[in-house]
Order: sequence, then structure tokens, then C-alpha cells
Amino acid sequence: MTSKRPTSNPIHRVQFSTGSRDLAEGAFDFGGPLRDDGRVLYRLKGIARTQQNKVKDYKETRIAIAPAIAWLPNDQTRFTLLTSYQKDLDAGYRNFLPAYVTLTSANGRYIPRDFNVSEPNYDQSWREQAMIGYEFEHQINDMLTFRQNARYASIKQKYRYLVYATSDDNSTLLS
Repeated sequence: MTSKRPTSNPIHRVQFSTGSRDLAEGAFDFGGPLRDDGRVLYRLKGIARTQQNKVKDYKETRIAIAPAIAWLPNDQTRFTLLTSYQKDLDAGYRNFLPAYVTLTSANGRYIPRDFNVSEPNYDQSWREQAMIGYEFEHQINDMLTFRQNARYASIKQKYRYLVYATSDDNSTLLS
């Protein structure tokens, strides 16, 4: 994971996107100094998106935000607090199809790549993750710098799908 760092250069970006499979996305990135002396910097990024999955009846929905703040009490010291939160309300279709009968044919027949081998009313896939961490740096002299970093992350997720069993030639999905 790479977190966006606070910056002394002001950033004010807002973005909206649309696309195939009903993609709708909004994102922002703000940052810069919080004080005139430039000793406190911030960065705030966020996104909200939704899109239909390649497999019918499945979509992917995500919201995320990542605030960060840096304090520079003097020219030799920097403390940065990094945080993030992400929730995938619908994590999309997470099942699989065999390469045989999907990429190569079985008796001249293929399984379409958007074929659902599970049951949409049963399937469930969501994820929630949060992170907090810091970076501390102090330059003791021209030859020696002290650095300390720590990060704590937490992930909760649910993943529930029906999975098919195959015959030796994987042709049961073609029946």
C-alpha cells in the first residue's frame, strides 16, 4: 500500500467518470498547507464508484477516504499521520470458470466468460478495511537521521459463493 502524502503545493482536484457496464465514479484530491508558515500540511483523497460486473446480476460498489496530515515543527523534524477507510459494499463476482471450455473448446463449444456458475441470491462478497499509521523523522545532524514508522490495518470481509464440481473433461457446465 502506498498512501498519498501531505504536500506543500496546493491541490484541488475533483473528477467524475462514466463508462461501460454502467460505470459511475466521483473522486477528489485536496491538499496543501493548513497554516501560512507551511508547518502543517494536509491531504484528503476520496472516491465513490459503482459498476456492473461482467457477469449478469453482479456489481462492484466502493467508497473510500484517505486523510493525512503532516506537522513540521522545525526544519529537522517531520511527523505524518496517515489514515484510510475503504468499504466495498458489493465486491462483485468472485467466482471462477475453468480455462478448459472457457479459453479452449470442448467438442467445439465454449462457456461464455460472463456465465454465472453460482446463485446470485446466495452469493455475497463485501469488504471493509481501515488503516492508521505514522511516520516520524528527525535529522540529528548531517550524518544521522532517526526514523520510526508504524501502521495498523484491519480487514473484515465476507465471501460466500457456490462452487461447481467438474467432471474429468469439464463438460458438465456445457450440458
